[in-house]
Amino acid sequence: MNNTDSLSTSPTAALSAAGVPAANHDFIRAFTAAVGIDGYRFVDQTSRPHVVATRRDGGLPLHIYYGATNGFYSEEEVIRIAGSAVDRRESGSRRGTWCIEHPVNQSRPPGPRPKDIRREGSHLRMRHAAISDRSVPELRLIPGHHADHQLAGDLGQAIGGTVINSWIATLNIRHGGTRSAEALATRLLGYDADLLVITEFRTNAAGMRLIGRLEAKGYITTHPSTEPNQNTVLIASQHAINQRGSLLGERIDTRHLQCADVNGLLVCGVYMPQKSAKLPYWEALITQARLSGIDLLIGDFNTGNNDLDKDMKGSKFIGPEMPGRLIDSGYTDLWRSLHPGQREYSWYSCPGNNGFRLDYIFAAPELTQQGFTCEFDHAPRLSGETDHSALLASLGWP
Repeated sequence: MNNTDSLSTSPTAALSAAGVPAANHDFIRAFTAAVGIDGYRFVDQTSRPHVVATRRDGGLPLHIYYGATNGFYSEEEVIRIAGSAVDRRESGSRRGTWCIEHPVNQSRPPGPRPKDIRREGSHLRMRHAAISDRSVPELRLIPGHHADHQLAGDLGQAIGGTVINSWIATLNIRHGGTRSAEALATRLLGYDADLLVITEFRTNAAGMRLIGRLEAKGYITTHPSTEPNQNTVLIASQHAINQRGSLLGERIDTRHLQCADVNGLLVCGVYMPQKSAKLPYWEALITQARLSGIDLLIGDFNTGNNDLDKDMKGSKFIGPEMPGRLIDSGYTDLWRSLHPGQREYSWYSCPGNNGFRLDYIFAAPELTQQGFTCEFDHAPRLSGETDHSALLASLGWP
């Protein structure tokens, strides 16, 4: 695909470049004015050109397509911004957000909308191939058949089968999530992810309630045995979990690196310690993860490089070379690979309000052949439920 971005302060110029009909422009200008937009960026994506509208308050950006706009936090925000008469629905590709349909709308065929179809065009950037919306069940493609993958992304179907589009979410819930336990549980369930990696989980009363709510919705959970006041990792899956022994060495505390076999994939939930204490854990991942066959490394790594992964005024990371070394060992940093020159942060210091990218999903090469997506959801942080943004991804499950 040919993806290029073009910055514009003019909504008309950006919308026209993306092929949004002129008949929709006044409607879009009205609700974007109500939201408060700083700028518009045209994304020249071959299969789905669109406009990214950056909120003035730094919140979740709007993604404007031919027939619809997604990126609203809730139905209540849609009604407050655009009125109760506007056509609206939950976003099918941007989990946990809401979508406004434009007056001139080709995001779906005329007539009643099937109950299980939700499409306004995928907002997430994809590498190598476009994966169909999750509402299309089990679309499997042959690795390497990029032309067929493109067709599947454009039409939501492909010759010979269906793509399995698995959704992953990770969120640091801040000291066990005690202050916003119910809101965080609702937030996590709202992602409807196949795999959740929850960091700073604690085995306290709030943690047990969270497990209860997840298991009531069909999730299987696993976590290390820890004291109730210790931060650790909870892995939750809608597929079978088989607990694995230590894959990274007997000296590695599973409170920080928790490994499990999830439906045939080896997953490591990561919650790195602070400062220099994290360095042995990084070394274990760099030297042992690929050799141990770990497919996904997900969570709060408390590290980044000292260039794009932090505000220029923010304190420097200890071990800034570690993410690069992990990539050199064979993993792909999903978010950075799709946003090579972008600054976007998942945690902000207090005091100072300096941003840092601390949360990652690293994938083995076998999982990046069919295409993937990866974006931050800043709503949990901006709402005060926790101090981290969530990171969401979709992968073609092998």
